[in-house]
Amino acid sequence: MNVAAFNSCFNLLGIVSLSWTTWGAWSSCSTTCGNHGNQVRNRSCTNTKGDLFAVGCDGISRDERNCSGGVCIGCAELYNNGEHVSGVYTIAPTGHRPLNVHCDMTDGGGWTVIQHRIDGAVSFNRNWTDYVTGFGDLRNDFWLGLEYIHTLTSLGAQVIIDMITTQGELIRYSYGYFKVKNSSTFYELSVSNDTSLKCSSQYRLLYNDGAKFTTPDRIGRYGCALSGSGWWFNGCSYFNPNGLFGLADVNYGMAVYCNSKDVVLNETVIKVR
Repeated sequence: MNVAAFNSCFNLLGIVSLSWTTWGAWSSCSTTCGNHGNQVRNRSCTNTKGDLFAVGCDGISRDERNCSGGVCIGCAELYNNGEHVSGVYTIAPTGHRPLNVHCDMTDGGGWTVIQHRIDGAVSFNRNWTDYVTGFGDLRNDFWLGLEYIHTLTSLGAQVIIDMITTQGELIRYSYGYFKVKNSSTFYELSVSNDTSLKCSSQYRLLYNDGAKFTTPDRIGRYGCALSGSGWWFNGCSYFNPNGLFGLADVNYGMAVYCNSKDVVLNETVIKVR
């Protein structure tokens, strides 16, 4: 006798009254970060007359369905999971709500771009709030925001700073350790392990190590931010990717001091991993 017939027989006698409970919630996807996986849910067969016989309900107690994993922790995880095209993605850094970022999948992949300037379309002469929360267009000129940069680098990160001069020359600064501290420190910069190849080391980002971030409305100790941008000024600076577009002055213009002169920049990219 099959289960249905058995149940029907005893139901007539009033001995069993079988029914399924409602389905439980779907489990978390068995994979993360965009991969395909599965979810399961369960339900139970109950007999309101008591468990007199080990007889089940018709149907299944376990259900499965396909799913895709949630957003990735960062650009590096995206790259490791097969996303090798640079562009805008949604990530969810640990302890932070999801946010859109520009992932750079060159140079080994997995870089998060925190600053990009290419045509001066977006003004970087901004106040403190703008520099904290971010501004611009992720597909063009933008600053990601100090709070997000802190989140991405709070445990230390690598950084690459690419600067292209008006003559088309690439100047690359790179560091094995880059950290932006939290708001209580005014997003103080900590940087070390200089692996740059261009210009004298004393004129690179190591000069800015330990500096607090300043903006035109929070000019800091030296007042270098007064005329146009936010940056980690430390007795001013020997380069300023956030400076005024087209101005050959490392403290106020988008320029770098290299080979004993101030060089105007056409494009800048800062990326961390």
